[in-house]
Amino acid sequence: MGLGKSKRRPVWNYLMGEEQITKTKEEKDLGVIIQENLNPKKLISKIFGSAYKMLTNIRVTFHSR
Repeated sequence: MGLGKSKRRPVWNYLMGEEQITKTKEEKDLGVIIQENLNPKKLISKIFGSAYKMLTNIRVTFHSR
């Protein structure tokens, strides 16, 4: 993953032994998803989805009858 906006950024191919390391569009580190364009949309969606599931479980559990 290359960060930055420059169109003329040099492109490097990295090797581990004889095998080339593939490029990725996103990376997850310490639970934080970092995307190539530095947009937090995917991380926020994941957090929101977890919170929504938890609230749904609470609502179902404490539903007044």
